[in-house]
Amino acid sequence: MTLELDHEAASLMPHVLDFMYSQGGDDMVKISNKNAVAMHYVARVLGIVVLSKKVLEYIGSNISLDNVAAYIIQAYSFKDYKTIAIACRLCAQKITLIDADSELLKELEPDFFVQVVSSADIDESAKCHVTILITQYFSLHDLNENMIQNLLKSIDVKQVDHLSALKLLNILTGLEKYDGIEIFEEMKIYCANIMTEEWAKLTNDHREEMFSIFPRLNPTLLTNMFDTVDRKYKMEHSESLLMQSKLVKRYRGQVAE
Repeated sequence: MTLELDHEAASLMPHVLDFMYSQGGDDMVKISNKNAVAMHYVARVLGIVVLSKKVLEYIGSNISLDNVAAYIIQAYSFKDYKTIAIACRLCAQKITLIDADSELLKELEPDFFVQVVSSADIDESAKCHVTILITQYFSLHDLNENMIQNLLKSIDVKQVDHLSALKLLNILTGLEKYDGIEIFEEMKIYCANIMTEEWAKLTNDHREEMFSIFPRLNPTLLTNMFDTVDRKYKMEHSESLLMQSKLVKRYRGQVAE
């Protein structure tokens, strides 16, 4: 049998052989984040279980959000699905630490990103953040129809609070290349409704951001928002007048006594 290795993996052969003939001595092989995936590949090809386990343990302890992109690139290059699984689990468990403006969103390939956002390792409380990341991911990548559908399955708009709704609305109004996708239009309406209902909770900065979004909103949606605010104001004003009237009557009754 002829064993074919690329240059990176072939360069590790002397170290791997030293490891074999030293019966697994720790000082005979130096694992780093630069050679770990290639070494795991060689260990798998040669059937060196002890070394394979040792390298995976190293990867598990060394991998982080700072270096995960490099690990993923190498793992796909060597078809190392165990390392890909480790990377996916890390991203899923620490997904709330990945910001919407993180470079990681630009670096992650669609197939891997779908695995992350659909992972069972994501905590339920992080679903709102996941929806924001997915929406931002759409704004950064040109995706095929199949990938779009796979990502949309992981969006749960009902998990969105008013601050997240503002972020989402800002991203959604810039997704012109994905116009016509029904769920995005539904998300715009849902987020706009949340912003309208929770307007009193917004700071001045949040309101300024919302004002900057208005020109990019559908005229019908914008009109509905203003109508809702107006209706809510009139209702609250009416309730206030009714309360005042009740207080006046109570006061007069007390005076009469």
